[in-house]
Amino acid sequence: ATMLAEDLKVREYLKKQLRNAAVSKVLIERPAKNARITIYSARPGVVIGKKGAEIEKLKSELAAMTKRETFINIHEVRRPDLDGQLVAENIALQLERRVAFRRAMKEAVSRGMRMGAQGIKVRCGGRLGGAADVRRLSGSGGRTFSRRPDDVSSLPGDAARAAAEPRPAAGLRAPFVRAASRA
Repeated sequence: ATMLAEDLKVREYLKKQLRNAAVSKVLIERPAKNARITIYSARPGVVIGKKGAEIEKLKSELAAMTKRETFINIHEVRRPDLDGQLVAENIALQLERRVAFRRAMKEAVSRGMRMGAQGIKVRCGGRLGGAADVRRLSGSGGRTFSRRPDDVSSLPGDAARAAAEPRPAAGLRAPFVRAASRA
């Protein structure tokens, strides 16, 4: 239970520190009283920093946080338009910048399909466009898998599911993205 709490703390810290680094996922392994943290990012240069300064700072802060020797690996996400989490965060960032929500969703769907996804479905909900009422809209392209977003039974094994929430100042709720890529 303490390791789980520590993992959540580390993930939250990394998400806050690497907000602009397009982090897709963080894997935490703990071999023999060490911590091996693997960060999957579409922008590894932002994670590493100039001459490795940022990664050294991260490593020392994470070692202090976990009280273990910490190793950090960085993997580049080569095609971020096929990664569900990165697509969701991209839409969330656009919504924070007050981009038209329908346009942001349609662009995400078309970019994913152009990059070779078999199908993608995007759901966006909340006070869209600053409206007083709350609504949910969805856009999809290609082969989508289910009517309900929480129904996992009809998803293929390699489908990516993700959610992202814009900052509360935007007054919006979580965009939801699903994409399945050809492996």
